[in-house]
Amino acid sequence: MKKKLLAFLLTAALAAGLCPAAAFAAPAAAPGDGLMAAQVETPLNAAVADPTCMLVDKAGNLWQCTSAGAPVSMVWEKYSAFYDQKSIVKKIFVAADVATYNRQAKYSYKLSSGNVSSTTQLLNNGFSKVTELHFLTGANGLSACRTLPADAFSNWSNLQTIVNFDKTQVASIAKNQFSYTGLRSIVLPKACKTVSTYAFSSCASLTSVDASKSQVTSIGTYAFSRCTALKTVSLPTTLKTLNNYAFNGCAKLTAVKNLNKTRIATVKKGAFYGCAALKSIALPNTCKTLGDDAFWDCKKLSKITLGSKTTTVGAWAFRNCKSLKSIVLPATCKKVGSFAFSNCSSLKKVTMKSKSVVRNAKKASYYMDDVFFKTPIAKKKGGTARIYVPKSVLSKYKSKSYSNKWHYISPSRFRGI
Repeated sequence: MKKKLLAFLLTAALAAGLCPAAAFAAPAAAPGDGLMAAQVETPLNAAVADPTCMLVDKAGNLWQCTSAGAPVSMVWEKYSAFYDQKSIVKKIFVAADVATYNRQAKYSYKLSSGNVSSTTQLLNNGFSKVTELHFLTGANGLSACRTLPADAFSNWSNLQTIVNFDKTQVASIAKNQFSYTGLRSIVLPKACKTVSTYAFSSCASLTSVDASKSQVTSIGTYAFSRCTALKTVSLPTTLKTLNNYAFNGCAKLTAVKNLNKTRIATVKKGAFYGCAALKSIALPNTCKTLGDDAFWDCKKLSKITLGSKTTTVGAWAFRNCKSLKSIVLPATCKKVGSFAFSNCSSLKKVTMKSKSVVRNAKKASYYMDDVFFKTPIAKKKGGTARIYVPKSVLSKYKSKSYSNKWHYISPSRFRGI
C-alpha cells in the first residue's frame, strides 16, 4: 500500500512540475518482485507521459517520459505495446548522468498473468521516426556522456536535431556514428579530439559543421563524404590530420573556415574532391603536401593560397578546376604530379619560385608535359599564358634537355622573375 501511495505521489509531482527530471530517482524494487535494479512499476498518467518520448537512464533502462524528458513509467501493459509504440517515438532523451550510451536498452512489460517481465531492445533498430536526440544536462550545465559506440545512430534517417551534444564530454565521434542520418547541423563538444571514418558520411541534409571550439586533431577518411547540402565548416586550430576523401562530394561547400590556422601537414588524397561550389581556399604554412586528387573537380575554385612550406603538389590535385586563373608555387615546392593542373581551362599564369627546376612528383625523369594538359599554358602558339620562374634558373627551363620534358610547351612560355 505504501509503495502504491509513493508511486502515485511521485506521478502527481511530475505532473505538477514539482519534481524535476534531474532529481528523479526510482525507489528500490522490493525483494523478490522480479524487477531489474532501479526499475519499478508506476501508474502511467496519460496527462503527463508523452507516447512519442522515451528516456534512457544510467542503468540502461528505457523509460516512458514526458516531452521534457522526465521519467514516468517503465512498464508497458503488454509485450506488443512497446513495439507498437516505438514506431511513433520522435524524441529520445539521454539522462544527465549517463556516461556511456549503450545501444541495448532494458524495458518491462506485463504478462497475461499480471506478472512483470523484462527484456532488452537495440535502440538503433525500429526507431525509424526519431527526429530529436536530447542529452539532458545536470546542475553544472553539462551532460556526463563520454562514450558513444560506433554505428550508434547510423541510418536514423529522420534524425534532424541533437540537443546539447556540444555539452557532452564525448572525446571521439566513432566510425559511422551519425552516417546516413537527417542531421541539419552539428556543433562538436569541446572535449572531442577525433572524428572517425564515415562519422557523418552521407548526411544529405547537413548544412553546417562547427568544430571550432573542439580539440579535434584528426578528421577521418570519408568523415563528411557525400554531405551534399553541406555549405560551411568551421575547423579548430588543433587540427593536424585531414584524411583521404574527408569532404569528398560536398558539392555545395563554399566555406572552410580556419583551415589556414590549423596545423595540418598534408591535405590527403581527394580531401576536397568534387567540392564544386568552393571558390577559395587558404592552406596553413604547416602544410607541406597536397595529395593526389586533393581538389579535383572544384570547378569554381578561383583562388588558392598554398602554405609557404609546400614541397609537393600531387597528381591530379587541381584537375578540372576550370575557374582557376593563376597559381603560385612557393620556393619550397620542387615536385608537381602528373595532370596536376589538367583541364584548368582558365589557367594562364603559373609562378614557380623554386630555384631548382620543378620535377615530376613521382619520378624526376618523367615528362612534365601533362601537368598543364588542356590548359592555355599548353598551347604551342598564340595567347598570353606564361610560366614565371626565378631568373637564375630560367636558362635551365629553356634548355633543350629540360624543355624536351614538356614536349608541346614552348620554351618561350617561360619568363624570368
